[in-house]
Amino acid sequence: TVSWSYHSNTSVELEILTGNILKIQKPVSFWVGKDSVYVVGTNLTGIRDSCLISFRSIAIPSACGKVPIQLFLLDTLANDSVQWSSVPYDPSISNPKVYNPVVAPEVTTLYRVLAINPSGNIYRDSVLVPRYPSPQPGLGNDTTICLGKSILLSAIGGIRYLWSTGDTTSSITVRPLVKTKYSVTVTNENNCTGTDSILVSVVMGPTVTLEGVLPSYCKNDSPVTLSGRPFGGTYYGTSGLIGDTFYPLLADTGPNILMYFYTDQQTGCTDTALQNVQVLIVPVVQTLPDTSLCANYKITLHAGYGFDNYLWSNGSTDSTIVVDSAGYGLGSHSFWVHVTKDGCVDRDTAVIHFIICPIGMEDNNLSDFLEIFPNPVSGKVQVVLKSAVSGKVKMQIFGTKGEEIGGRYDFTCIRNEVDLSSFPTGVYLLKIEVQQRVFHFKLIRQ
Repeated sequence: TVSWSYHSNTSVELEILTGNILKIQKPVSFWVGKDSVYVVGTNLTGIRDSCLISFRSIAIPSACGKVPIQLFLLDTLANDSVQWSSVPYDPSISNPKVYNPVVAPEVTTLYRVLAINPSGNIYRDSVLVPRYPSPQPGLGNDTTICLGKSILLSAIGGIRYLWSTGDTTSSITVRPLVKTKYSVTVTNENNCTGTDSILVSVVMGPTVTLEGVLPSYCKNDSPVTLSGRPFGGTYYGTSGLIGDTFYPLLADTGPNILMYFYTDQQTGCTDTALQNVQVLIVPVVQTLPDTSLCANYKITLHAGYGFDNYLWSNGSTDSTIVVDSAGYGLGSHSFWVHVTKDGCVDRDTAVIHFIICPIGMEDNNLSDFLEIFPNPVSGKVQVVLKSAVSGKVKMQIFGTKGEEIGGRYDFTCIRNEVDLSSFPTGVYLLKIEVQQRVFHFKLIRQ
């Protein structure tokens, strides 16, 4: 028989069993740290022996959330009553009434245990299971997009990302043609992983058209009512658009954009129809004169230069025509012209009144003494005397009915100027006296 004695820090409990056996025990064994016990054994003859027993218990190492671990109670008998609990509550405990449950906490969790032996002795202990939080990718709820559109998917909480598409960035842009499920695995700085997925459904969007629009308009074209399909959308334009009506006159010259925007109220999908429109400058024909003309005289009508096409009332396609009373007779006659530039048209009309002028009004040999220009004239007319002229030159201005208009003019200088800008348009007859001879000259004011 051996008698035992021991000294310890009381973290360890001892029990003497039969056969001179000393048992070191701790019914609930989550003690963490270092301890030792000095044990002395003495037999009946007084012989003693001793030993130093050291203990070291380490804490449960940290791991990623949801990694399973099995908890064990030492020295617990089958007929002991056991009850486990946790803070925070962990629903993953496999069985809270066994001595070795399996747990898989998502976060650091304190597990408490209550053990009661058949003798009614109660033992309590606890163990901390540290866990690194797993990343939560946060893809959000399943969603729906319109066919042909794209969507940005973004994950968070990690330093590495792996998508089901093979991408390794935190965000990806996808444009699925059919319903598609996308998943991502996120790894954080503790090498813990988290997964998430999102289902992206695809619906057909509206087919939008803009009708009733031509590629180009002239500035003087009539307003145009636009027609967008399906009905119920909104019209937009860079200029010239009021409501659903496009006004070329109000639009900027050059390129313009007309748009029709429509939203499907059931799916929320949108579409826009665009039409590029060119607004062209309207050509401006040179103003044709309304005037009176002696029946035996001719007049040149000029529409101006730089147009693509010309069309006169007599069928001519030149920029000018020469007309007289031949084929028309006395009285008023209209001569019109249409000019075209880049498909845009302008027009003007001259009304010529052919009359019978007084007899003896001719300008034969007048050019030997002086020159009068320009003719037709719109402002000032030049009267230039030639060197053969001696003495004073007199001039009077008459209307086609023989009435004297304006004052009388005496010229002695070589170059002389007469301002006719205040005279109405028409034909005037100039009576010129030079070196005892009388000449008559027809001048057109346009």
